[in-house]
Amino acid sequence: MFPNGSMYKGQMLIDKNNSQTSGGGEMRCGYGIQKWVDGAVYEGEWVSNKAEGKGTFWHAEGDIYTGQFKADQANGFGVYTHVNGSRYEGQWVNDVQQGQGEETWVDGAKYVGKYKNGMKDGYGVYQWADGSEFKGNWEENKITGYGIYYWEDGRVYEGYWNQNNMHGQGLYKWPDGRQYEGSYVDDKKEGYGVYQYPDGRCYKGQWQNGK
Repeated sequence: MFPNGSMYKGQMLIDKNNSQTSGGGEMRCGYGIQKWVDGAVYEGEWVSNKAEGKGTFWHAEGDIYTGQFKADQANGFGVYTHVNGSRYEGQWVNDVQQGQGEETWVDGAKYVGKYKNGMKDGYGVYQWADGSEFKGNWEENKITGYGIYYWEDGRVYEGYWNQNNMHGQGLYKWPDGRQYEGSYVDDKKEGYGVYQYPDGRCYKGQWQNGK
């Protein structure tokens, strides 16, 4: 038992030169279980008194992480399951989602793609619970750059985005045959564009504030 009340059971290593223990002594090294007074638990591999290798950490509030550790942090591949049922499976760097990953939510939504600094960043595919889907680029959890959005009612937009808004050149199609190809600013038609009707009529010209 440690002075703060936490407990460890497992393999130890004797190291008289270890500055982490009073006057040298035992270090957690190998396989072991650490329990903290707040209810958190780690079970897995240790190196020099730190969680390192494969292991599972049960957070006091109920979240669970299972995967690779380095220097007491999630590093490498791991699965994080929230107490509410949402789940992330993928790469980690220093306790942060980084690299390729897959995240699912209890309402049925799902994201598969790149992460950076714990946020969706880079190419990814997001599927909403209602059947809508986006395939394209993300920056800091927002749709930014080139991508295709499919609505559940059959509408499709292919083009450029900025912070979740259609922004730049794009092609918008409706299931009844209408389509618009041209410029968008903040989710509205702005600048030059071509609007085609199902009966063959066509408007080519300037747009302002969506009109």
